[in-house]
Amino acid sequence: MPEPPEELERHISGIVHRLIQRHFPELEPITIRFVAATQNTDSVFLETDVVTKTIFRSSADRLYVMYLNDRLLENGPGDLALEAILVHELCHIRDFIEMSGWGLIRLYVNVNYDAAFEIRYERETDICALALGYSEGLKAYRRLLYRTIDDPKLVALKQKVYLTPEQIDDWKPTR
Repeated sequence: MPEPPEELERHISGIVHRLIQRHFPELEPITIRFVAATQNTDSVFLETDVVTKTIFRSSADRLYVMYLNDRLLENGPGDLALEAILVHELCHIRDFIEMSGWGLIRLYVNVNYDAAFEIRYERETDICALALGYSEGLKAYRRLLYRTIDDPKLVALKQKVYLTPEQIDDWKPTR
């Protein structure tokens, strides 16, 4: 797996460490490896995954991966937006640690082959970040993403799958 620029990895890992301490203590025992993004680098700043050969291990023994786009160095979204999207990704990892290996395989199949499931899952993950107080950052991240992506069809897809800034404004926490 290709290594991201050292400066980027150091910056992101520091933020991730602080976010885990603040919001996700259950993620303290896991290992997150930072890897350079090699696909979809025009539309993705961050992605999270589980290393396939580790999915049938206990959740604490799996290897979780965060793919970092080096464009975060040159055209970064700013600290507020970066924290928000990292919280979104950590919400995914929290989901992953609660799943069995077969559950992770089902999730992968559903996210990749069932558009309605993918939309529901990604929006629930956005709501996880909103519930933790990251609405302004998530809106800032999405606005940057929409400006950064050159393909209007891909922007429209992102707006369909994830909450838009307007939908984030309309979100009301449930009690």
